[in-house]
Amino acid sequence: MSLNKINDSTQNPGRRAFIGALRRALHHLYDAIELRRSALLPMFGLNGPAGVSTLRRMLEDAIEALKPAPGLSPQSDAWRTYRVLYHRYVEQFDQQSVAVNLGLSIRQLRRQEQLALHTLADWLIEQHGLALEDDLADVDSSPLAPQEDADDGEEDGTGSTAEQPTGVTSELKWAERFFPNQQIAVDDVVRSAIQTMQPMMDAASVVVHCDIPAHMPRALAPAVSVRQIVLNLMLAAMRSSNEREMHIACGHTASHVWIKIQPVALPAGQDEEGLSLAARLATISGGHLEYGHSSDAAQPAILVLPVAEQQPVLAIDDNADSLHLLERYLSDSRYRLIGTRDPAQALPLAERVRPHAIILDVMLPEMDGWEVLGRLRENPATRHIPVIVCTILPQEALALTLGAAGFIRKPISRERLLWELDRQTQAEATKPETGSASTPKAGSETNRQGV
Repeated sequence: MSLNKINDSTQNPGRRAFIGALRRALHHLYDAIELRRSALLPMFGLNGPAGVSTLRRMLEDAIEALKPAPGLSPQSDAWRTYRVLYHRYVEQFDQQSVAVNLGLSIRQLRRQEQLALHTLADWLIEQHGLALEDDLADVDSSPLAPQEDADDGEEDGTGSTAEQPTGVTSELKWAERFFPNQQIAVDDVVRSAIQTMQPMMDAASVVVHCDIPAHMPRALAPAVSVRQIVLNLMLAAMRSSNEREMHIACGHTASHVWIKIQPVALPAGQDEEGLSLAARLATISGGHLEYGHSSDAAQPAILVLPVAEQQPVLAIDDNADSLHLLERYLSDSRYRLIGTRDPAQALPLAERVRPHAIILDVMLPEMDGWEVLGRLRENPATRHIPVIVCTILPQEALALTLGAAGFIRKPISRERLLWELDRQTQAEATKPETGSASTPKAGSETNRQGV
């Protein structure tokens, strides 16, 4: 479907209202409160108590139905339509993250998203035999929330089309905000960077030697940023010496993984812009980069990143959809979710799992969240575990008074959840430690693997 056909099709007020309702429902796919207000419920005849969950499954199934056959080229329009819908609405990623994932600019993604939304609408209309009358035009005419409006602006004047700010500092700030930390295999990142650099190294007759241990722990960092750092270090190594060999080694300590590349020692006064940018990227990625000026070409640069040790988080919520949402929010983060719908299991689970934190709903059957919180605080084995109360009720003061370490008002966002969990991590880090890991030595022992 082209943008011209979209513009023609939206002249129908009924269809325009349907697409507006569809767009709003997709934005709040996992927000039961907002979905109860959706104009799609009466359109599809979903007026019973299970209407919200049925609508959610219907939209997820519709997106999955648009998934192309395996034999179709990954670069096809059909695959791009499916990926846009899946990443934006099923996974609920923001536009910046999806644009990076698909290799598009924000403007290009907005066009693709508009096309995908109309394709999905056509499928639903045809499959469910909807007759969209003009009197539907006012069904869902309420304006979008500011964050939705800013996120989905189009080039036709319905929203913002501002490009990302330019300049090195602005670009790094954008990367810090929108490149999420995730568990990454360092060896895969290194091999990917070598593959990218291979034509340039072949032209310069440079041979790379790579030493990687057989069982490397995963790092917690943005994969995009780490790959760019490694590429910058490899470029610096090629410029640092007239030698025709480059050495890359990986290793790890109990708390960090590291990548060592040499030679990367620039003579004093030589331009080091690439290394400086790599160092700043390393900092915003949660690690650090060590390098120096020297005439000794054998001196390496070392990128140090934190190990991705997932900490258990216990969630107590009788709503299965809420637990599913929390689990999805914590995927590819430093936390892993252990959920239960039974408040009576909270205490024995907390004693057995010893979670990093507990996310506690208040409105629970038989035993409410306040009683669960009291039992957790009274038990010597669990009283030290921070409890984050998560509820639709505006009762933050009560939660903190009763011993909660944090409070989140539903509907919850991934950013708010991770911020609260990270805050508990920082609070824990201020306690005295029994020991610390040292920076890896350049001569750390590895198993040699040829690349």
